[in-house]
Amino acid sequence: MIRDKRILIIKLLVTFMLFIAAINYENALINRTLIYAFLFILYLISNIGRYFLKKEDTVLISFIIELFIIYLFEYYSRYQVNYIFHIFYFLMLLEIPIYFNNKKSIIFSLITLIISNIKFINLIYLKPSFGSISQGGFFLFTGIFLALLMNFLKYYKVEEEKKRLLNKELMEANIRLNEMTIIEERNRIARDLHDTIGHGLTGTIMSLEIVQVLIDEDIEKAKKMVIDLKESTRENLVNVREVVGTLNPNENISKGIESIKELIKSFTSKSNIKVNFEIEGIPVKTSPNSNIVIYRTIQEGLTNAIRHGKANLINIKLMYSHDSITLHIKDNGTGVEEILKGFGLRAMEDRVFSLGGNISFFSKDGFSILLNLPLEVQND
Repeated sequence: MIRDKRILIIKLLVTFMLFIAAINYENALINRTLIYAFLFILYLISNIGRYFLKKEDTVLISFIIELFIIYLFEYYSRYQVNYIFHIFYFLMLLEIPIYFNNKKSIIFSLITLIISNIKFINLIYLKPSFGSISQGGFFLFTGIFLALLMNFLKYYKVEEEKKRLLNKELMEANIRLNEMTIIEERNRIARDLHDTIGHGLTGTIMSLEIVQVLIDEDIEKAKKMVIDLKESTRENLVNVREVVGTLNPNENISKGIESIKELIKSFTSKSNIKVNFEIEGIPVKTSPNSNIVIYRTIQEGLTNAIRHGKANLINIKLMYSHDSITLHIKDNGTGVEEILKGFGLRAMEDRVFSLGGNISFFSKDGFSILLNLPLEVQND
C-alpha cells in the first residue's frame, strides 16, 4: 500500500488541477458548481483517508466510493462525455494494482474499465458516427493499456520479491547445510578416532598386561610381544593421521570379509580371547560403505567385550540373504542390567541408520549386537 506522502501530494495536486479545468470546461452555474465542489471534497477525503487505511477491505470500500464519485462527475456533466473527468478513471487504473493482489487488481480494474465506458457506449448509441466510435475506442484502449501496464508491473514486482525471498532462503539453506556438513564431519572424525584409537589402545593395554605377567616367566615371549606392540602402535599412529587429515577411510577396512578376518586375527593375537567367526549364505562383494559399517561394528563389539564385559569368548555370525546382510555378535561376558548407550554405541547407530539399516543391543548371558543392512552389491 502507498505510504509515500510525496506520491499522495502529487496525486492531489494533479486531481485538483484537473478538477479546475473540468469546471471551467463545464462553465456550470452556481448550483452544479456547488454539487461538483461537494463531490470533489468527498473525493479528496476518500484519497487522503485511504493513505491511513491498513485493511484491504476498507481500502476496497474507499475505491468503490471514489469510482462512484467519478461516475457522478460525468453524470452531472452538461456534455455527453467530459474528457477531463474521464481522466480520473485513468488515475484509478494507475493506483488499483498498488493496493491489491493480482487477482483482485485485475477484477477491479475490469470493473473500472466497464463503468468508465458507459458514457461512451451511450454516446455511440445516440450518435453512431465514426467520431464517436473512434473516441470511445481511443479511451477504451488507453484504459486497457494502463490497466495491463500497471498490473504487469505489479506482477513483475511480486515475482521479483518472490525471487529475492527465494534467493534469501537458498542462502540461508546453504549456510545451514554448511553448518550441518561441518557438524557431520566433526562427528565422523570423532567416530573414527573412537574406533581407531579406542580399539587400538584397548589392544595395547591388553598386551601390556600380558607382557607384565610374562616378563618374569618368559622374557623372550615378552620381548616379542613388545616388538608387536611397537608395530601396532605405529599402525594406530597412521590411523590417527588419516582421521585428522580427513582422508578417505583406510582401504584395508573396506575389503569386506578379508578385512574382518584380518581384524579378528590381529585381535586374538593381542589377547587370550577366542573369537568364532561364521559365515552363512553366499557372500557377495558389497559396497565399501556397507563393509566399513560391518567392520566398525565388529571392531566395537570386540573392544566392548573386553573393556566392559570381561569376556573370553566371542561369537560372530555374518549372514547373507538375497536383499540384506545380518550381523550377530555375542560374547559370554558379564553383561549389564541396563544398556546405557555411550559414544561407541551411538556412533554404531549413526553409521547403520545412514545406510537405511537397523541395529539392536541386548544384554542377556553376555552382550549381543544384531545388525541388519540392505544389500548393496558393488559393481566391478
